[in-house]
Amino acid sequence: MKLEHLNDYHKYYETILKYKACIVNTGNIAEKINIMNSIYDYVKEISIYLYKNDPNFEKNYPYIENLVLQCESLLANEKITDIKSNFNIEVKKSDPISYIVNQAREYIYNNRSDKKLKFDDLDLTGKCFIASNYIKNVCQGMNIKCYKIGLFPGFTYSPILYNGLKQHYFNIIDLNNEFYLVDITYSQFFKLDKNILNRIGAINFLGCSTGIFMNMTGSRKNVANNLLEKGFIKIENEVMKDYLDGFALSYRNGLYYETTNDYTFKTNYSNEDYLNFLIHNDNQINHENEKFLDIQKIPITKKLKF
Repeated sequence: MKLEHLNDYHKYYETILKYKACIVNTGNIAEKINIMNSIYDYVKEISIYLYKNDPNFEKNYPYIENLVLQCESLLANEKITDIKSNFNIEVKKSDPISYIVNQAREYIYNNRSDKKLKFDDLDLTGKCFIASNYIKNVCQGMNIKCYKIGLFPGFTYSPILYNGLKQHYFNIIDLNNEFYLVDITYSQFFKLDKNILNRIGAINFLGCSTGIFMNMTGSRKNVANNLLEKGFIKIENEVMKDYLDGFALSYRNGLYYETTNDYTFKTNYSNEDYLNFLIHNDNQINHENEKFLDIQKIPITKKLKF
């Protein structure tokens, strides 16, 4: 790396460290969000120059990226929702869906690493595979049909987007021909550190989580609130569309917004479209440009309208 680029990185690193100190020194959540927005703007700005001028950009940029992740971690304990779970170990089998959900929540809770934490304080990131397996096993023991469903970025596992990250698992339970969407680890998508819109467009970052998009409309928020509180919701009307819209939107990177200028935060996918996505007869890439649905490797050249 040339000396001038070394000096550049040192200067950029020091600037972000100052932003980090500001986050540490304030207890005001709104101020922390404003500071993170400034960090994202700054990183997007400098990445244009570095991407063009540093031949070792892919090797050197992660130092900047990791420092930003450190800044984000200072917001990791904050959430963008006030909804609490109704976790209650006294639920009876006469209420089968609530019973199944509670059994799974109790399993996750009893296997927590920090025994001092309450259920709503648990970080359920990465727990969806275990939870959905457990729910399926409980259903089998009760002779109830249950499906474990995997979500992959772009609703496809070929090609592999986001380096195999951003996968999620949930269940659909068939109770006497009435279907229920069950997702007991949904709270993982409502952590503040991954839900600031301006995160979208920063090179190598995974964009925003599902939560910010679910909070944007009344119907999506209703689905989210039911899942956060009860762990399930009956599948009717636009429930599946609302639920899966949150994921579809979270897969779009900054290039999507820069190119399309579409800031509606909506999709044109119907319940039927999403069914075809889930059974892998179709996927999001067939309807949107693949480069818009993966880790962003090149800088955006204009400020996004977030």
